[in-house]
Amino acid sequence: MRTQLKLTVLAAAMLLSTVTVASPISVNIASISASWANGVSTGSTPPTYIASGSLNPEARWGGGLLSAQSGYNFSAVPNPFNASVTPGDASALFALGTFAHVNQPITGDSITRIDLLYTAGITVGTAPTQTLNFDFLFNHNETPNGASPCANGGADNVGINVNGCADHVQTAFSGVSNTFTIDGVSNYTLNVLGFGYLDTSGNLVKTQDFWTAENTINNATLYAEIVTTNNPSGTGLSSVPEPSSLMLMGLGFAAFLGKRRKQLC
Repeated sequence: MRTQLKLTVLAAAMLLSTVTVASPISVNIASISASWANGVSTGSTPPTYIASGSLNPEARWGGGLLSAQSGYNFSAVPNPFNASVTPGDASALFALGTFAHVNQPITGDSITRIDLLYTAGITVGTAPTQTLNFDFLFNHNETPNGASPCANGGADNVGINVNGCADHVQTAFSGVSNTFTIDGVSNYTLNVLGFGYLDTSGNLVKTQDFWTAENTINNATLYAEIVTTNNPSGTGLSSVPEPSSLMLMGLGFAAFLGKRRKQLC
């Protein structure tokens, strides 16, 4: 019995000594820029683009009282910033920036769709910076104010339609990804998950479909994560066995050694 126990402890120690505990990797995200582009007008007047290729690009369209215009803003988070990811796991969710619909009553041309172009440089340690590019499509419906009922089916001057019928904004993606390589071996993917908010448990509640109130600025935050993936060449990260699996392996190995010892006696 004592010999069997010693063999069990020895086997477990041998297995544990071969397990490498993965250390978190700090991923630096910098050189961020964004632009609004490819807007499709409802008439002959295209949208106006402001501060393209910056952290705070804008798009504007239409006219109105005191030349007020509606439009979209995007405010990227200050950079550089770091995201920590453990090989074989995913990082915590983090924000890339905030979308805002500046909703004003307008006259003239509106838009039906527009793209948000987002670029970020990814660096890990001393490895060369890798540039990732994303293209987010927004569909836009500038609904008529004073309609009865409003385009969302609700009554005018009530709820989201309190200042006039709400406009409809949709993002035509539920998630996009771009993969980068570290040391030519391990692949990591920056997953842009979509717009929404985090619940009390830290889970993302997506909002891909917006009804936006008139005479106000309507915001939504863009969230992302970094996850580990396997390298297509087959040299990706191997998973680390769970402690319970290690113990079972150790007991099995100990039983094998004990049987072997009996056979030799």
